[in-house]
Amino acid sequence: MINANDITVIVNDNGSTTITFSDVDGGTTDNCGIASMTLSQYTFGCADIGDNSITVTVTDNNGNVATTTILVTVVTSGTDTDNDGSLNACDSDDDGDGINDVDEVVGDTDGDGIPNSLDADDDGDGIPSVIEGIEDIDGDGIPNYLDSDSDGDGISDDFEWDFGGLGEVGQDCDNDGVYDFLDTDLCGPVIPEAFTPNGNGFNDNFVIPGIEGYKTRSASIYSRYGTLVYESSEYNNDWNGTLLNSSTQVPDGTYYYIFTFDNGVVVNGYVYINRVQK
Repeated sequence: MINANDITVIVNDNGSTTITFSDVDGGTTDNCGIASMTLSQYTFGCADIGDNSITVTVTDNNGNVATTTILVTVVTSGTDTDNDGSLNACDSDDDGDGINDVDEVVGDTDGDGIPNSLDADDDGDGIPSVIEGIEDIDGDGIPNYLDSDSDGDGISDDFEWDFGGLGEVGQDCDNDGVYDFLDTDLCGPVIPEAFTPNGNGFNDNFVIPGIEGYKTRSASIYSRYGTLVYESSEYNNDWNGTLLNSSTQVPDGTYYYIFTFDNGVVVNGYVYINRVQK
């Protein structure tokens, strides 16, 4: 007599689980002795989540066969990185970045200790991989989500995304619907009205977003009394509020700048230095 029980099994991070006859046996006996006991299915995975009807077959020593059916209910328990309700083992996109795990480069590109398949920002540039995508805009053989300069314009993605932390995320300077980090169109320059060279590691330099895209980018900066305090024939966002050829800090206040860019374009105006409390 077959005595078999319905059971519930768990699919964990391994993506599958296996049962044996003893897991469902409730005390099967036969007067002639049992030759074999088999199940129609032993292994259960993501495709089996829910109730599964399987057949239990018992053959005695005289060749007599008896069968019955039981329910194997499969549930999941484990890691769900993107909280989409699907266990990683059963999820084709564990981190919810829009890139299937099988398409993500194996490894940890940004070295943050999180494998690419579980990392929402694979290259660590501050731009979600789901926004960067798997395309290769600049044709350098590196997909955007792993490329530090997706459009190949010489300006890093992390800088173009938010003006190096000075602007809103998702910059699109020409309002053409294409993020700057994917757009080779040159914009700017957008010159800030102030900076805070207090040594706290944030906004310490007079940074002109997008200036790296210009071949000509000379700078002259004057005090309100007309004294030249800084000058460069190739400005690289490196003035930190010190006097020309000196480490002496200029006083807080307003300074007048003159920038010359490609094709003789001249931009002038005022920038305020304010060394706020660190």
